[in-house]
Amino acid sequence: MNNFAEFRKSAADMAGIFPTDLNTFNKAVKGSADFSERMSKVAIEAAEKNIEISTEWTRETLNRLRKVSQARENPADYARALNEFASESADSASQHISALAEIAKDVHKDAVEVFLDAGKESQREAAKVFEESADDTPKTAKKATKST
Repeated sequence: MNNFAEFRKSAADMAGIFPTDLNTFNKAVKGSADFSERMSKVAIEAAEKNIEISTEWTRETLNRLRKVSQARENPADYARALNEFASESADSASQHISALAEIAKDVHKDAVEVFLDAGKESQREAAKVFEESADDTPKTAKKATKST
């Protein structure tokens, strides 16, 4: 290997002995994209549900504030209105926080499913690759031995 052309020829010969299958890389990219799509779907659905609950909670609170802000004749009615507002707000908060916790629980369950499915798929792919490489190893070794 006195010059670059000889080096390039030797490198090309070595590359020919150990061929690279770009299909494997394409499968990996596709698998990653599929996983990302499924996880994005879980996250987006959770965000949509969260927005629905938050919007409902805000509307309820604003409706209660309308009641509180109404003029009253008797000063004691203001205290009752504030007391009702506080009580209803506490109940509403409890209900909405429970609904948000339910969403979080569902997201956790869905995410675990996605991860388990991805793990099973990776395991199947790895087993397939190992089987193929075990079949190809003797052929590649013979080819490498002949070229040296």
